[in-house]
Amino acid sequence: MSWKSVLTFSGLGAFAGFLLVVFSYAPFENELFLSAIPAGALIGAVAGKGRKIELRSSPVAFLLGVVVTLTLGLLWGKTGVESRTANALLMLVIATMLLVNPASLVDAVLSPMTYTGGFALILLILKFYGPIQNVENGIHGVVVFSGRALVMTLLSALTRWGFEKFRRIGKDNA
Repeated sequence: MSWKSVLTFSGLGAFAGFLLVVFSYAPFENELFLSAIPAGALIGAVAGKGRKIELRSSPVAFLLGVVVTLTLGLLWGKTGVESRTANALLMLVIATMLLVNPASLVDAVLSPMTYTGGFALILLILKFYGPIQNVENGIHGVVVFSGRALVMTLLSALTRWGFEKFRRIGKDNA
């Protein structure tokens, strides 16, 4: 069993559940659709258990989505978050994704999807976290931050992949 595959497929499953919620929640206004996020994560984890795919950045992005969103949500609910704290967390995401070399272009492109899956799982948990519900625009702030982190995850992973690809241009033919 490859934990990297499990994390990636779990993130992709949660991402698919998140898309289902986004596109079906407003027309039907049914909270039952929210269960698609953890169900997708569970189905993805089971599906990824048997896979042996070389992935590096997408499992890390899933973990970043979980850890950074949970940290931001807990901080926002307890003490409030200033812009420098949010920017420090964003820099953590960027630095981590620049340090991890994606195995392929597909791995780099999957990274923001798995980040969104981790973010969606934690956002669902934060929905029931009382202190953040008492902060005006608390959940909205977490969503806006995660959107920025999602874009930075994609750009950082693509930048690192491109750097490694172009660094080897002259060395592969020699």
